[in-house]
Parts: sequence; C-alpha cells; structure tokens
Amino acid sequence: MNCHFLQTSQKRRPFVLYYLVHVIKMQRKAQSDEFEIAFYYNYLSVDTSKMINFTYSNTNSNNRYTMIKHATTNGPVLELIRNRWSPRSFSNKQVSHVDMETILEAGSWAPSANNEQPWEYYYAFNGTPAFETLVGGLAQFNQTWAKNASVLVAAVARKTFEANNADNKWAHHDVGMANANMILQASSMGIYAHSMGGFDAHIINLALGIKEGKEVVCMIAFGYRDEADKLIEPLKERELAPRQRKPLSVFTTKL
Repeated sequence: MNCHFLQTSQKRRPFVLYYLVHVIKMQRKAQSDEFEIAFYYNYLSVDTSKMINFTYSNTNSNNRYTMIKHATTNGPVLELIRNRWSPRSFSNKQVSHVDMETILEAGSWAPSANNEQPWEYYYAFNGTPAFETLVGGLAQFNQTWAKNASVLVAAVARKTFEANNADNKWAHHDVGMANANMILQASSMGIYAHSMGGFDAHIINLALGIKEGKEVVCMIAFGYRDEADKLIEPLKERELAPRQRKPLSVFTTKL
C-alpha cells in the first residue's frame, strides 16, 4: 500500500499540510484489513489539538481502501460517537431490508415529550421509483451524491399531540433525538448516514402526501462509504477535511 500526502486546493495549500506521522497497525492480507494513520493539520505544526485521525479499511468487496475519520476528543467520548461522521461518497453495496428495519427500530426508542413519539419515517431503497422521487426532491447539490446512497429517508414531525391536538413545540427536537438514535445504530453496523436540510419541501410533501399538521424535518441518506476520489470538487475536499467542533467554552456555561 502506497501512502501519499492528501492534496488540498491551491487556495489552502500554503496553510494546510496533511503529514503522515505514524502507522499504528496494518494487516494487508485479511479481508478486514485496517490501518490507522494520524495526520497533522496546520502547516508544519505539531500541535496535537490539530491532529486528525483516520482509519483506512478495505472491507469493500473490491479491496479498495476507504477512509474513516475519527474525532479527536478531550474526554473519553464513546468510540461509537467518535467514529460517526457524514460521508458523501457511497458505494454500490446495498443496506439490507432487515438492517434498515433495525435502524428504524432504534429510532423508535428515543425519548420524547409525554412519550408522544411524534416521528414518522418514509424511506425508499435505491433502484426503486420511490427512491428516484425522493432524489428529485433534494437540492441539486445533494442530488449529485445522495443518488448513490442505498436508502433515502424522509424524517417527518407530527406537530400536535394526538390526545388533544395541542401544539407540540418539542416535536422537532424529539424527531432529532430519534434521528440521532438511528444514525448511531447505523454507525454501529458499519452503515453511514448523512442528514440533509437541502430539499424542496413542496416536492417531498406532494410525493409523500404530507398534510397540514406534519412537516418534513430533514432527509437522511444511508449507505456504505466509498472512496473520496469518486466525488467531484468541492465535495472531495469536504470529504477529506478534518472534523472540527467548537470548544466547550464557546457553548457551555457552568453556573
């Protein structure tokens, strides 16, 4: 396996260098080959706060190596959370119906206000007319890559309580909780997800028959990841970019 520095755009090249510093392990002949690599992000810097960890795996049937981006955290965050990320490059390997039902069931076990469970999910598998309809409802930018996902899901919120028809102002929050359950369940199964806010609500509503009192919260693509090289720019650069989060000091206040 030849390892090369990852290229960045001409604009970023003076400031960014992905530098290979060590190979933790490599088993070249096993089907589950994985080798983990640490890169330094920031030109000629050894600041470990800017270190990005990747794992490359050849679990694809064609033995090509694909990238998993690990989050570098300050605390002992669960590996399942550290390994979750949102790729745009999906392979042609299909998610099974059984696995998709497991992912959806995980969503059903999310907490919700008054146990209302205000979520509804409409999903379609690649290769079906329904899938093409959902792809057509996405923003053009998202269509270019989401068309290769195995499954597309529309996450819908019921905006009122079933018991009294009162407004449920927590519905969108609770749908988000269910989405997070689904995405983490998928990640535990080696299946990746990418949530999208870029869609035409009118098209999706018509396609799904969504009536007043319900709202499409987001679209989610599920599938198995593939090489970033499949993507056009700027998608490829985004696929290879490090994962970043704001420090706790920016969004938390200890009272």
